[in-house]
Amino acid sequence: DYTKTSVTDRRALLITPARNRNSILTLKANDEDEGFYVVEKNVLSPSNEDDVRILKNAAHFSIYAQYIYFHVRDVATMDFGLAEDSTSFFRDIETILEDHSYSMASVGMEQTQLMHANFFNGICQTPYAILLDGSVKSVVVAVRGTSSLEDWVVDLQYVPLPLDQVGKVVGYGPALEGHHCHKGVLSRAKWLYNDIKKNRVLKRLFSDESPYRNYDLT
Repeated sequence: DYTKTSVTDRRALLITPARNRNSILTLKANDEDEGFYVVEKNVLSPSNEDDVRILKNAAHFSIYAQYIYFHVRDVATMDFGLAEDSTSFFRDIETILEDHSYSMASVGMEQTQLMHANFFNGICQTPYAILLDGSVKSVVVAVRGTSSLEDWVVDLQYVPLPLDQVGKVVGYGPALEGHHCHKGVLSRAKWLYNDIKKNRVLKRLFSDESPYRNYDLT
């Protein structure tokens, strides 16, 4: 729920003790012309189905955000025989739909299968993994956050770049026109998009013959 606020109202809201507030100030696109206006948004209401769903998903998928740092590689090397110096974990794309022997059970994720992973960390390249979560019927793409010197270099590339051309390439077209993105994040996102497209794992998982074609993508 959004509510437009005046300058006086916003100042009063900002000095209200946090424990007495159940809302945040955010920006909403102005439909009448270019730009944004400040609105007050009520959040985290137990009667709001979207809030409940978002928090439930966040609680479930947060373990992927944690495990992509170390556990995924540990499982790949100790359970699946990946060489210590290997920078990628690949599976046979032709048998990936039928082979269920790559479970993450050793780290408490019995319903999760490891489908693909990249462990190389460069300025553009970022570690990530594609996993299959049978408990919630979702394909999960887990991307590691800041952990290395290269990551900090990327974080500091904060100059905003336009997304117009990106929108045309990925199929969003006019939806991204006039929008911008952090330069470092955009360079990583482009590499990730191209690498996923090249390895064809997602394409295979969502193909017509796949039993996972109706899974969600997280």
